[in-house]
Amino acid sequence: IDPKYTKHQERELIDAVNAEIKAFVNSFDWQNSSETLKAAKVWERVAIGYHGNRYSLSECNYTTKLSVLVTNVGACENFAEAFDVLAKCVGLETVKYDPAPIHIANLVKVEEQWYKLDPTKGNENFQSILNCNAVDFETEYNRFAKEVYDEANGEEWYIMGQKFKNGEITEAEYDAWAATY
Repeated sequence: IDPKYTKHQERELIDAVNAEIKAFVNSFDWQNSSETLKAAKVWERVAIGYHGNRYSLSECNYTTKLSVLVTNVGACENFAEAFDVLAKCVGLETVKYDPAPIHIANLVKVEEQWYKLDPTKGNENFQSILNCNAVDFETEYNRFAKEVYDEANGEEWYIMGQKFKNGEITEAEYDAWAATY
């Protein structure tokens, strides 16, 4: 529970998130749409640059990871969670995963092929899921664990992420530190 919100404000936010999910599901004929169209519709609702969505750790609402659907502001976990939930609501197979230290993105299966998508990397040229990077699910899902992660490095990313989340360092300080990796 985010201490800057009252229980009443939290309830209002959760109700607003539920209303946004319902509005999205009713915004197009997803039951008769192709998986390609479904993925595009989810992308257009969630990705940065659409609907006024923008990335900001410092303004992030931690009451619910889906708050980005209402506030239009979030961190990678908010955008990935929103993509995951909306995609599943319209029948797409999707998972959230760690493609890099302290980052979460999505893998989505469209027309029997897995694609990696990062809603925090909004792209005005997103014409179709088919323009995205097709991947082997197991290889991509486990890439971070196999290729990037080592225990000491991972712990440092976690500590710095917590310092930023707790206000001990600024977003600029975190970004400057992260740029060294």
